[in-house]
Amino acid sequence: MYDKGILVHSSIIPTGWIAPDTYDYTETDNLFELLFSTAPDILFLPRICLNVPAGWCAQNPEDVFVYADGPRSKEDIVAMIDTPAHGSHPWKETDLLSWQSFSSKKWVADASEALRRLVNHIENSKWASNIIGYHIAYGTHGETSQ
Repeated sequence: MYDKGILVHSSIIPTGWIAPDTYDYTETDNLFELLFSTAPDILFLPRICLNVPAGWCAQNPEDVFVYADGPRSKEDIVAMIDTPAHGSHPWKETDLLSWQSFSSKKWVADASEALRRLVNHIENSKWASNIIGYHIAYGTHGETSQ
């Protein structure tokens, strides 16, 4: 697309939110370095998926999205985290739970902090002038739905 003259691009980027209260922007920076070293004059709209890391689910089982046939106790929820039953495809019979519940105040607070930190990191980077905005996403496939 760049070779055809398209100068505005967008894609999902790593958020750096790797565990509860833990952030590492190495993957984010590596992606930007590759992107902007190849196409330094593009404008970029990063898509930021604010789904939680698996460790967050283990620490906050009461804030995990559980499907109708899914587990009910905290212990059963924790036991299924990061297994084939823990996915984001509700049409798959094997999925019994997903990531965060969108009614979780804990998720809203933690995702807000992750977003604040990421935007601050980007805005203070050498790529800040290439960023034209932020597309916030979460849920199934980062489509802001569940």
